[in-house]
Amino acid sequence: MKAAFDDNYTDYKDTIPHLFHYNALVIVSNGLDARFGSITSSWDHFYRWKRLNEDDSDPAPKHDEPPLTPTLPILLRGMCNKRELLDIVENFTLFDASSEHTVKVLARNHQYIGGNKAITKLISGDVDVLAGKLGVFWHTQGSGKSYSMVFFCQKVHRKISA
Repeated sequence: MKAAFDDNYTDYKDTIPHLFHYNALVIVSNGLDARFGSITSSWDHFYRWKRLNEDDSDPAPKHDEPPLTPTLPILLRGMCNKRELLDIVENFTLFDASSEHTVKVLARNHQYIGGNKAITKLISGDVDVLAGKLGVFWHTQGSGKSYSMVFFCQKVHRKISA
């Protein structure tokens, strides 16, 4: 897949850039394995959509190794049905202009599931939530905690009235 990304996708971006002006996300697949990224993502920032729910098993535990089971169906169901696609575009996409070039950032699988889980808990009116204790949003170092909080706040701002 990386060879196709390097040879085809990057060539398309250079030769027909207007094709990507209104692009929500980019999916690269060989029919079994699949990864997604944004128009500004390098190959290192194309990720698998590993789960539909937090408790699902991980079909591809290693980023740089082939998946144990096909990931394309999971990605298509998790990102491309109407409800999820619109949610990703509206609430889990942002543009980071903190460096020389603006970068389009899409939530990774764990950020999307965790952000929506926190939203569900917030909306529930749970006693702990109302007492100011939404819970712990845990990620490992370098996994995008800051972006996760921005995605969460963005959705709260857009979807939950004061």
